[in-house]
Amino acid sequence: MIMKRLTKGMSVMLLLASLFLVSCEKAVVEEDGIEVSGQDISVSLAVGGEYIITSESPLSRAATPGVVYGFNVYAKKSGTSAYTKYAYGLFDDPSKMTITLRKGYQYRFECTITKDNEDQVYQQSGLYAAPYLSSDGELSQQTQLDNQFHYSTVTYLSGLQSGVTNITETDVANYPRMYRYYGKVDDYTPSTEATVNISVKRAVFGLRFKVTPPAEGMIKIESWPSTFSVNAGDAAYDHASVYTFNQVDKAVVDGYNGDVPVTLTWLHTDGTSKTEKKNINIKRNVMTTVTIDVTSSTSEAAISLTEETGDLEEENVDWHVEDEG
Repeated sequence: MIMKRLTKGMSVMLLLASLFLVSCEKAVVEEDGIEVSGQDISVSLAVGGEYIITSESPLSRAATPGVVYGFNVYAKKSGTSAYTKYAYGLFDDPSKMTITLRKGYQYRFECTITKDNEDQVYQQSGLYAAPYLSSDGELSQQTQLDNQFHYSTVTYLSGLQSGVTNITETDVANYPRMYRYYGKVDDYTPSTEATVNISVKRAVFGLRFKVTPPAEGMIKIESWPSTFSVNAGDAAYDHASVYTFNQVDKAVVDGYNGDVPVTLTWLHTDGTSKTEKKNINIKRNVMTTVTIDVTSSTSEAAISLTEETGDLEEENVDWHVEDEG
């Protein structure tokens, strides 16, 4: 009798223990809309493509002055189509670009990189303005560069696809003079600790003006990337700038191009003027050089423009203006 009772008691205990283990295995806690099952995987992010190509370990890469990396990460359950916000982060040290992912989900990584040139992203005490503003859909604010990911299904970096950039606290440039890169990875499935490689491409164009000063009067050049004037007696003008396209995510496509309207006005010393307008075609990854040579006499005046294009190399186009003066 005693043995039978012990056997029944042990059976009950074993049954309860089994039920407890099963319930623990099935227990899933919702955290910010993402299920936490305890099966987390830590992965590193590496950026390549037109920015850098490297096979080094992320730990061997050091911070580069004037270079900032912004990330948005999205998650969806495997087998579904709708992504939700998962994490965002701002970095200047690639060795710290590590994120925790959860099995059973697929991920989208979106990355943009800014590289200081003539302009730079405005920041104060490590708080960065556009294009690195963080938003919850209602309120946008500057984002702290702290070299870590912040997990949220609400907040993200809202300007990664836009060229709009704060270059001072109050000045916003639609086409800032800086290098900009963009890329993304879709449907990444974590399985083991690994490195996610994100290939980014340039979203920039180049514009160079070379102007020989007029014999008399002044030449004024107006365009949305650059406006300046050259007077008779000045030194020859020669300046090139690299600009970010306004629609960064679209501008990384090979062959992306657009027209820049340029207005050239020749103001003569006698008070008369001659104005001509021309669209200059700009292309992704191409430096376009506009050469202006002005000659003047009482009977004839001519303006010759030459454009150069190529893969951040150079091409040429002529623009000839006659002033019947």
